[in-house]
Order: sequence, then structure tokens, then C-alpha cells
Amino acid sequence: RAQDMDLTFGNKRRTGKWVMFPTADKDKRLKTDISKISEFERGKQLYNTKDYTGAKEMFQKSAMKGDADGQYWLAKCFQYGYGTRRDYYIAAKWYQTSAENGNVFGQRRLAECYYYGCGVDKSYEKAVEWFYKAADQGEKFAKEKLDWILQEKPEISESLKEVIDKESHDYSMKLRKVLQRDMKHLLMLEDTILKASRKYQTSI
Repeated sequence: RAQDMDLTFGNKRRTGKWVMFPTADKDKRLKTDISKISEFERGKQLYNTKDYTGAKEMFQKSAMKGDADGQYWLAKCFQYGYGTRRDYYIAAKWYQTSAENGNVFGQRRLAECYYYGCGVDKSYEKAVEWFYKAADQGEKFAKEKLDWILQEKPEISESLKEVIDKESHDYSMKLRKVLQRDMKHLLMLEDTILKASRKYQTSI
């Protein structure tokens, strides 16, 4: 009987098939699930449904909390005018923040900004530096751009060599500090073991 049916389902006799309708419990679960996801994840959902205004608002909230992914996508909104006016200067600013927080795509986009002078003063040196950082994290297009620069832009490739030398030097210095720290801990451990051994020998 119709009055005994689960309210989740429609009338089979009218359509020839069961039709799903949301129940109050399902609506409640949906709201709960949405409340659990981050602003960035909610922004991506809205972006994928082409609600760019809502997506931009969510990305901005995420960006202001220091999320590098949110910062990257907020920059993208300003670069292409998604849900806001197009502003290359603000886009470059957020790409910079995202890049400094380690977002590989932000690093590559920032490099492009410097390479073409989009929202920032053109600087091949800074472009190469950020292309290298992105490529070092495995970003495909940054690697391709660096290869192209080495082959087609000899006047810029010198900057690339300087960046590589600088990065190598910085890495060597960081590695040296780590080794010095570890050596210090090993010496302290050795001293502790030696004292414990002497104490044990005197007690037997």
C-alpha cells in the first residue's frame, strides 16, 4: 500500500520504475558531510560545477588560513577572472605566496609571471629560479621550459647555471649541518654508553 511505502521511493505504478527522493535524514547527512570538508575542497567542488563566485570565496578563505593549494587556486581565479575581476598583479602576489609555501604549480606559474612580465616586472633570473624549483619537485612543464631555455635562449641559460650552482651550494650547506648535528648526537650517545658501561663494571 502507498501509505506503507518508504518515503525514499516514488510510485512504481505511475512511472514503471522506482524513483529516488531525498529524505530528511539524507539531507541532514549531506549537510554534515559538507561541513566536514575544508574550504579548499568545497572551492574545488564549486569550481567544477562552474560556480566560480562561490569557488573564489572558498579559495580566499583557504588562502587566508595559509593553505598553499587555496592560495594557488585563488591566484588562478584572479588571473583568468573566475568569480572576480581579472587582476594580474593580485594573481602574481598569490602565486608568489603559494610558491613560497611549497606549491609546485604556484612555483611554475610564478616563473611564468616573471618570464612574461605578467603582474610583475619581467625578470629572466627569477623566472629561471622558480622554474628550477618547480622542476626539482618533478613539475613536467617546468622541466620542459628549462630544457627549451638551455637550447634556445643562451643569454638566459647562464642564469640557470647560476641558480643550479646556488641551489647545489645551499643543499651542501644544509647537508653539512645535518651531518654535524647527527655526529654530535652520536658522540653524546657514545659517551652515555661508555659511562653506563663503567658504572656496570664497578658494580660487579
